[in-house]
Amino acid sequence: MRPRSDARQALLADIRSHGHARLVDVVERTGLEYGKARQLLADSVRAGDLTYTLQRAAHALRPVAVYEPAVELEEMAGDCSAAALELAACWR
Repeated sequence: MRPRSDARQALLADIRSHGHARLVDVVERTGLEYGKARQLLADSVRAGDLTYTLQRAAHALRPVAVYEPAVELEEMAGDCSAAALELAACWR
């Protein structure tokens, strides 16, 4: 596995701090060139660091990709366990 570049680490840190981002948000906040930001986002999705969903914006002709940090399965299991405990407490 290759080490992450400084630009990619900055991109991932930006998305993690904001929770999600579109390509234009990343370009504005990080100062990366459009093509470089697009490539880093694609590489991060392929590496499993980010996920994306397509959302239709009112002003857009096509759906826009919204990138989010990938969630580890262990984190999800912990969240589910906590939710199950809360639900069980409600039934008592």
